[in-house]
Amino acid sequence: MKARYTPRGFTLIEAVVVVGIIGILVLVSLPGILGQAEVRSLENTGREIQSTLQKAKLQAVSTKFNHRVLFYLSDANRWEYIIEREETAGTWSPMPTSVVREIPGQYAVTVNLPAAGTGNAVEYSPVGMVINFATVANTVLVQSPSLKAKNQPDEVVVTVFMGGSIQFLKRVSS
Repeated sequence: MKARYTPRGFTLIEAVVVVGIIGILVLVSLPGILGQAEVRSLENTGREIQSTLQKAKLQAVSTKFNHRVLFYLSDANRWEYIIEREETAGTWSPMPTSVVREIPGQYAVTVNLPAAGTGNAVEYSPVGMVINFATVANTVLVQSPSLKAKNQPDEVVVTVFMGGSIQFLKRVSS
């Protein structure tokens, strides 16, 4: 009579070794994953500002009304921005499809744009030119302190030019 072979499962020691190896791999890769998440979040914040500026410019051209992106400090001391349309000379109202966007509080923000009422703004004419252009006030800088501590590219700078073009730049702060 032949002995029947019955397959056995894993032993407890084998399972613990495999779980331990997986745990070590996760711990080793976690800082890299978290660092990349911070890099992506910073980039997305800068790209969102850039796309909002582009949207305001396109709305000004298509509707033949002056539009602006107004940046201001909220009651929570965070930078927010919204697209507004000039209904009559000097009277601005939020664009109907625009929502208030907030720059996440984990970032240091420097808004260097021309003053406009209670904030700073980039104003576009119906031909897409920046009406209130100033060579010394044309940037929004967003910096990640945690990326700076790791000596990685920690700043995004969105620069607006007189002709309405917008530059996005990622760099290591000095």
